[in-house]
Amino acid sequence: MTISIWDQHTALALSETATVEELARYRVERGAVLSVNVGYAPQTYGDVLALLAHYRSGVESHSDLALAGSVDDIDRITGSDRIAVIFDLEDARPLDGDLNNLSALYQRGVR
Repeated sequence: MTISIWDQHTALALSETATVEELARYRVERGAVLSVNVGYAPQTYGDVLALLAHYRSGVESHSDLALAGSVDDIDRITGSDRIAVIFDLEDARPLDGDLNNLSALYQRGVR
């Protein structure tokens, strides 16, 4: 794995009006990996699900970006000089006290 940039906690506006377009500025030769924050204490589980749907849609429609769910995905995406995108939470509050919510978030790319 040879990656030029790995940003472990990239921040976009935590709003469904935010655009993922600004993530394209990270595009470099040998690719990049971005972990985009989708929530922290002020957000609920429902808020995070809505943000994930919005961000995922933006990433899927952008030619420089691709969703990654595994190291193999990261290798494939960065190998084509694109940006691999995963998601993260800043803390556990958006789980709404239910650890079962982790599975649904994992399925939507939260790592």
